[in-house]
Amino acid sequence: MRPPFSVLPLTLALTLALLPGLLFPVAGQAQDWIDFGLLMRENADRVMVITDANGQPEQVLDLGDGVKVTCADGSCYGEDPKGAIGCNFAIMVDIAALNAACPGNLDAAAETRLGANFDILGAFIEANAVPPRPAGYARDLLHSAIERQNGVGADETAAICKRLQPGPDGDLAEMLDFVASEEFTAVLDEVLTTPRLPVMNPCL
Repeated sequence: MRPPFSVLPLTLALTLALLPGLLFPVAGQAQDWIDFGLLMRENADRVMVITDANGQPEQVLDLGDGVKVTCADGSCYGEDPKGAIGCNFAIMVDIAALNAACPGNLDAAAETRLGANFDILGAFIEANAVPPRPAGYARDLLHSAIERQNGVGADETAAICKRLQPGPDGDLAEMLDFVASEEFTAVLDEVLTTPRLPVMNPCL
């Protein structure tokens, strides 16, 4: 049974615990598509300074669409109660890169849908990044992830491929099947309706 639309962000986030070592440096890479310093400067008149539970100052920016950005001690993070699109994208990069290393898991139609779904999500990242990224940015991240995967040993690759195949070791098989489905296309059409900052939280 497919996960219902309402739990898509949670479903994808849980996959982080399953992915083998995360090919994709999730938190660091999110910083790459969100320049938090630029975001805070461009919205300086909307930034509030509050004091946390430890008495330390925090800068908080409410973007008005449910997304909030908090900066403290030189680091920033964003939260989206509708689902962290940045986290979902990072996981999608990992799944697609793993699938590229293990041909034959999907038929031709599903492979085409996987690519199309990736491009839909990637276009959202490109358009809503700060600053916006050019077309092809998301695909470049995927190609880098595939190159990293191609650099691992044969034994590790074989173990990864088993996780993508139905069976006792196939804990990622259902997720791969889902993100390559028409149902996932419909999910994306729903959750990406509202342009917003593609943050990473809540992720795990």
